[in-house]
Amino acid sequence: MAVGRRPPARRRGQNVGTSAAPLAARLRQVPRGLIGAILIASFDDIVDLFARNDLMPYLTAAIVLIGLLCVLNLLLTLSLIRRLRQTGGGGVQHAGPPLTLRPGSLVGEFAAVTVAGELVSHDTVVGLVGFFSAGCEPCHKLLPRFTEHARTLGRENVLAVVAGDDAEAVEALTPVARVVVENYDGPVAGAFQNTWTPALYLLGSDHRVVAAGGRLEDLSAASTA
Repeated sequence: MAVGRRPPARRRGQNVGTSAAPLAARLRQVPRGLIGAILIASFDDIVDLFARNDLMPYLTAAIVLIGLLCVLNLLLTLSLIRRLRQTGGGGVQHAGPPLTLRPGSLVGEFAAVTVAGELVSHDTVVGLVGFFSAGCEPCHKLLPRFTEHARTLGRENVLAVVAGDDAEAVEALTPVARVVVENYDGPVAGAFQNTWTPALYLLGSDHRVVAAGGRLEDLSAASTA
């Protein structure tokens, strides 16, 4: 009885001429346990297993495809971020801060003294009212536009309330507005039932709120509606 020789071991990555076989047929030839081994094997072991079963072309194609998808996903993400920055999140409706007083609401009574020694009260405040606070980054971002807009209205028609110790905000606001510095639960904030900064209100001559929001656009949109 003739004894046949054991075929030489297949070298890693060697093509044995079956690469043209359909994928389904090729997968049926994969030894049982290969999938389980892949789950616990190192990358080199996975490559070796694919090489031994003549599946390297599929592994290479899968790696290339995954790489291309990752690059495409990164490009799309960067493009979306750039578009949102350019449009300021266009298309997303601004919900606004959680303000208690809304258009038509009557402001409560209060009395306070400005940093310049002026007495202000419920009876003397009409026009634009802004609430700011120390350590509030959105407040500092709003300040340049607020002061610019306040300058067009006239100082007597603008009241700025600063909660906490923020000398920079007070210095910027004083030339264009009557400025009150108080605690976070001070009398002016209490009259407006305001607990949020920045918060803006537009008051009519009847001391009722005409418009309210966290941006100047909220006031202009509501007042012209």
